Parts: sequence; C-alpha cells; structure tokens
Amino acid sequence: MRNVILILVFITFVGNNNNLFITFYLKAPFLVKGKLVIAAKDAVEPLEATERLYLLFGSKMTNIVNLNQLRGKVEINTPKEALAFVRLKTSPKTFYTFKPPECWEWELEVISPDLVDEDFVFGDKRKAEALKKCHSGYYGITPKSRLAEFGIGTAKVRETKQGYEIERVIIVKDFKKKLVRVFKVIEFVERDGYYIRKRKIPIDTPAIRSYFKFAFPTFE
Repeated sequence: MRNVILILVFITFVGNNNNLFITFYLKAPFLVKGKLVIAAKDAVEPLEATERLYLLFGSKMTNIVNLNQLRGKVEINTPKEALAFVRLKTSPKTFYTFKPPECWEWELEVISPDLVDEDFVFGDKRKAEALKKCHSGYYGITPKSRLAEFGIGTAKVRETKQGYEIERVIIVKDFKKKLVRVFKVIEFVERDGYYIRKRKIPIDTPAIRSYFKFAFPTFE
C-alpha cells in the first residue's frame, strides 16, 4: 500500500519538481506559509538516501538547506514553537535531509526518552514510539542517569523582546573531518524565522565522545 501511495504522489509532481515525490508531510507546531515536506528523487530503497526537506507552496518545491530560507515563511509565537523550529535541523525525523554538497554536517539533539513525543518528530507517531526504546545515545536518546553523569541538561528556551534564545546540547557528525563531537549551542530565533547560532561550545570529554560515537544511523 505504501508503494502505491508513493507512486501516485510521484505522478502528481513529475515534470514540475525534478521527479520528486513526497514521502512525509511534517506536522509543525508553528505556522508555515505552505507545507514542510520530506521528498525523495528515487523510489529505490533506502528512501533516506535521496530524501530532503522541502517547502511546498502551491506547485513549487524549495529545498531547505538552512533555516534562514524559512524567514518570512513561518510565524513563531511561543517557546515551544521556537524549539520545534530549530529542531528541523536536529530531529531524528529530519536531520539526515540536510545533505552534501550544501551541508557537510549532521546534527542530533541530546534528549532523554521521556521527553520524546510526536512534536519532536513532527507528527510521526510510529517514529516517536520507536525512539522511546532507544538507548546508549543512539539518535541522541540518553537516559536521565547518564545525562546527570555527563552534566548535560535538557533544552532551555528563554523569551526576549526580539524572539527566543535556545540552549541545548547537540551531537555533530562532520563528514569532511570524519569526526563525531558534542557541543553546547546557544541559538536565537526571531518570530519571522530569522535564525542565528550565537555560540558553539565543545563539551565532549573522552567519556562523552565515546558514548555518542555511534549516535548516527547509517542508511544503506
């Protein structure tokens, strides 16, 4: 049934969007002018190999390779919405859609399983349930006891007059350097989607680096 649905969507978009077909419609808690979708170019498994994040507006598909492309196309009015917005780059549902040659790093947020919900994966209930069973840092999912041992806190959002400041811990896979590292990042989001990463502080002791070494899945 899934293959039939994919083929139908593929036919809808062929000729207008370089043979793209939509595999998932994101359910974003913030307002979007259009729809955020994941789309692939080939129907060959694994689909993740060619899937990318797009903004669908009318019949136009725009590949999103950085968050500032969404400035003026989103409306962010709460701390929860601001956190969801920055998670477009780090959610287990979307991180891998940011691919070379535009993006040479993958990022995942460090989070405890009890905080994983459908919003964390933009409406993918099945993905959320599977992530709750992850451990040992896979996809960034880490038990509270281990977070306490590492001195890693959960994401925090502070509202300001201009927007929202977010502090969280992320795991970064650098494809060029072939390294996996862990950083505390301070990010800022304005209500129209303007985004800036203000600070990126390495916190990976040998123990932390070893724990998150295999956080990222392989799509083969």
